[in-house]
Amino acid sequence: TGKLSSNPFIFSVTTWTESDETDPDAIMVAVDPEVEKGGELATDSGTWTIYGSEGNDTYNIYGVIVIDDQPYIVTTTTTDERLVTLMVEFILAPALRDFSVNE
Repeated sequence: TGKLSSNPFIFSVTTWTESDETDPDAIMVAVDPEVEKGGELATDSGTWTIYGSEGNDTYNIYGVIVIDDQPYIVTTTTTDERLVTLMVEFILAPALRDFSVNE
């Protein structure tokens, strides 16, 4: 059996303000040049584009959505490859489904 690190997951939500770009593919290449597109997830807030990257023993899964011309990036990160599937199923996907922007 292995031992989990003290920080098995990192979760963040970011409002993209680095450029006026609203294309998820272009935004993600700016965030992480090694990113690969994984698919899309339709939710009540709109359609999320899902990406992933791996490097330096870190696994990143990203969701990007544009609401009213404002891109949002949800990021989940782990250093334990065994947790990637669980992270996506039980943390990222529910967060994307419940995501909303209050004005």
